[in-house]
Amino acid sequence: MRKNKGFTLVELIITISIMAVLAGILIPQFLNYINKARALVYETSRTQIERQISAMMADDVDGTFRRFLNTKYGINNPNDINKAGKNIR
Repeated sequence: MRKNKGFTLVELIITISIMAVLAGILIPQFLNYINKARALVYETSRTQIERQISAMMADDVDGTFRRFLNTKYGINNPNDINKAGKNIR
């Protein structure tokens, strides 16, 4: 009588293939969640920047900040930040 001390090759191959199928299903879902989180962080940051620029423009009595934004980034309005976002980085 032979003692069964380990797994057979077939059992190992089946286990690995099941794990590969599960990983193939779960990894794209995980990456999708990561991309959604990054988009949410970007949107939140952009909104905060727009609010801060609006507040700074409201406090800008002599027009210095508004002239700076206009000459450096071409922004006349806080809503233009989305259009000029590539230049601000």
